[in-house]
Amino acid sequence: MDEKLKLKIYYLFYLIPAAALAYLFWQNAKPVLEVRCDTNGKTPLCGELVPTSRTAAVKYGVVAKEEPVYFDVRLPRKYDKVEAEIEYSDLRNDIFEFGVARDEARKNFDFAPMENKILDNLGWSKLRAGDLVLYQRKPVYKTMSSFLMSPGNFKETLVYRADLAPKIENLSAGGKTVIDFPVKEKIKLMIYLKSGEPDIEVDATGDYKISITDAGNFKRADIVGAKDTVFNKISVNSPYVAILDGIKIGGLNKELKIYFAGSRFLAVADTAGGLQKLNVAGRTVDIKEAFSQYGEIFEDINLREVSVPKGNVEMGGTMFFVKAAPVFYPKYEPLYAGGDLSEIYPVKSPQAGPRSEFNRVNFILARYEPPEDIGAVGIKRAVAGFDISSTPTPNRKIRFLFSLPNAGRGDLVKITGIKLKFSGEKFGVADIWRKIFK
Repeated sequence: MDEKLKLKIYYLFYLIPAAALAYLFWQNAKPVLEVRCDTNGKTPLCGELVPTSRTAAVKYGVVAKEEPVYFDVRLPRKYDKVEAEIEYSDLRNDIFEFGVARDEARKNFDFAPMENKILDNLGWSKLRAGDLVLYQRKPVYKTMSSFLMSPGNFKETLVYRADLAPKIENLSAGGKTVIDFPVKEKIKLMIYLKSGEPDIEVDATGDYKISITDAGNFKRADIVGAKDTVFNKISVNSPYVAILDGIKIGGLNKELKIYFAGSRFLAVADTAGGLQKLNVAGRTVDIKEAFSQYGEIFEDINLREVSVPKGNVEMGGTMFFVKAAPVFYPKYEPLYAGGDLSEIYPVKSPQAGPRSEFNRVNFILARYEPPEDIGAVGIKRAVAGFDISSTPTPNRKIRFLFSLPNAGRGDLVKITGIKLKFSGEKFGVADIWRKIFK
């Protein structure tokens, strides 16, 4: 055989596969991966900012002209945490945030603030404990712990990106939760389990996917279907199940009672359901579109019972329960107003009178660290960290997003640098072998 042909065969069948295998071992063995994205294009691991119709390439960066814009990062292995370092300038919006996708459909994101001019310009007194900040219009609390033990009431308090560890005392009941009424399209559940993993049984018409986000004893289940998917019955192996954010109820054969907890309740009837009457906490509400806000809601509140006669209703709010007991509150925020701080701007307007929503707010609890000026003219650096240990990464990709809430179209911000540091478990040779060849 010709020597050159032998050499080619050697390279093809031995050297190239060996090099590829060595590369895979090396990538999986590294517990830390640092990625620097090119703001003007792609890199081997980092995609470009898209959609490109919302961006414009400029010297030393890219300008976001409409929000949101996002990018994907291809991961060689699984990681548990990510730290993001974002450099930017020329911010022309009050709020600038960075988020990570939390489900396979990439529709749900967790966000961390990069810059919040509303908070920066408040001029209120501040208490800081770690990355938590309590802004007080007039100083009442001397320590963060005194506020958390006896917080201000609903009308006085806003919470911004500051979910705290939920309280789990006395969650000892056994049994399961059954959602035995029709739910359309999707549902988000927060489940408490003293031990073990969630066992979710679903009877549905249409396709759907279930993704689980693990946070110790708390498991978040995103059950997502198509537009025409109807979940006829959902059973979970825990009595402690909260329906988060809202629920789209299908047509009913009999009146449904469901229980609401939180600061705001919104209900909209589908056209198919027509105008109907809900009974919310003993008060009859006519809905085509109805809004009801509750005040002074604390952790020991009585649930608000909601009676739904006909169905085909979409209800929004912090959380819902299918039973009045037992219940648990998986977030600290549910007992306060939402975190849309853009609502506080009426206080700066000449039209802001004593009835304005923000004039009643005396406390803002936030998880926020202002950005730092890094020396270059106008350039700022902000950092954010996320636990991604249970974040789905379809096709080994994870998605990040820049958000500028309530922004119009224009030159909103110039992004000049994106640096990501992923960290995870350090694997041995046997672990890597199993992961590559499983």
